[in-house]
Amino acid sequence: PEPSNQRRGMALKAARRLLHGLRIPKKIAVGMSGGVDSGVAAYILKQQGHRVVGVHMSNWDASDEWGYCTGEQDLQSARAVCKHLDVPLYEASFIGEYWTLVFQELLDGLERGVTPNPDVLCNRYIKFDKLLNYSRERLGAEFLAMGHYARIHTPPGGREGEIEGASELWMARDTDKDQSYFLSRVREETLKHVLLPLANLDKQQVREIARKAGLPNADRRSSVGICMVGRRKFDQFISGYLDERPGWFVDLDGHKIAPHKGIHLWTIGQRAKVSGKPEALYVVHRDVFTNQIFLCEGNSHESLYARKLVIGNCNWFSSANLSTMTSSSETVRVRARHQMPLAIAEVSSYTEGTFLVELSEDMYGPAEGQAVSFYDLKTDVCLGGGEIFGVLDREESYPAIAACKATRGRMDTPSGQVRCAEELDR
Repeated sequence: PEPSNQRRGMALKAARRLLHGLRIPKKIAVGMSGGVDSGVAAYILKQQGHRVVGVHMSNWDASDEWGYCTGEQDLQSARAVCKHLDVPLYEASFIGEYWTLVFQELLDGLERGVTPNPDVLCNRYIKFDKLLNYSRERLGAEFLAMGHYARIHTPPGGREGEIEGASELWMARDTDKDQSYFLSRVREETLKHVLLPLANLDKQQVREIARKAGLPNADRRSSVGICMVGRRKFDQFISGYLDERPGWFVDLDGHKIAPHKGIHLWTIGQRAKVSGKPEALYVVHRDVFTNQIFLCEGNSHESLYARKLVIGNCNWFSSANLSTMTSSSETVRVRARHQMPLAIAEVSSYTEGTFLVELSEDMYGPAEGQAVSFYDLKTDVCLGGGEIFGVLDREESYPAIAACKATRGRMDTPSGQVRCAEELDR
């Protein structure tokens, strides 16, 4: 990577050019969620003299729920903020698109025994695709602004397409609120049409601005998790969409411990409360074909930690990043969960379309399907993101888990399925 001070100098110059380019009033659509972050984003842009319009998107059919989805309260809050700021509010429905591109992907993943991140999928396919296109094509906005905590740096002229150059996604100044992890799979070509006014603010500053501006949602509680899940436990919510598929909890040698109601209710590193077992047991591995969930004793057990991950479905913000990863190895920093400390890793090409990530230290509970974001070693630049396809440490260290992989191969034929079923019954 380039020297840290050189990258920072380039970023500052790009930021100055962006501010200069935005001195001329622009028509900007702001995604109004009803929360304080989007409200302050709209307020900042209006104070700068831009023509601001609000757009509130609906992604979930509240009629499918029983009072858990806060969609109606969110809409009322967005209306109140826009009325206070004297900006029009448009409503856009992406219920069908969200179901197909996000929620169905979540259900399919859980049934396959992986752990998808619906927030990452929503950012890629809904907010920074469907909503962006709606704002530009239907509302005539030049930019879509959001209340996310992250930074976007675009080369001079890049926003108007005058010269070629990739936009860069950077971590927010407030590292505690940084959301670049959730944005790591957004397409690079969309970034030049996006503004993030909260990039250099922390949450306390946002609250203070909201109070001084008199925003009606200044003290509204921040939302956490998936909106339609609400106050329920996730297993209670998902059970309304996926049927139970009973199987067995087993130890690392494959011996049965107790029955379970379905692998879709569990993820790696999660504590499994098993009746009659006084010790704390944790999920190490799920196998969708044998329907077994492997458990270990205690959350410090070595089986819960890994150093070698296979990553696929990668999105790189620069073709140079992709070229480097595929032609040689690169030392980067990675994150596999939001707010997880960044870990140093060596990334190299593995099989076609996938990459091997070799971590310098153990990572707790990486799960297949989990989102991963990559960062420059010395700067705050997000290089891209992907998802975990495999955890090599577990297959190499535990024969019973490796045997599940062999079982998957044998189940490709009807006779193999019968033999595997007989083995499982024993």
